[in-house]
Amino acid sequence: MVNPLNKASLRVMEKIGMTRLGLQEFRGELDVFFQIDRAKPSDQSLSKPAGSLVL
Repeated sequence: MVNPLNKASLRVMEKIGMTRLGLQEFRGELDVFFQIDRAKPSDQSLSKPAGSLVL
């Protein structure tokens, strides 16, 4: 979650591929919530040898 006024953090979350879920109240403040989509077991990136770099 990120404070919506923190533009730098919002940009980082989006840049690393997180999915924006929208504004939600948390402890009396509105925050932007994000979600990480984990790789599925059938995803080819999981079959790479340890230490390999995937770009």
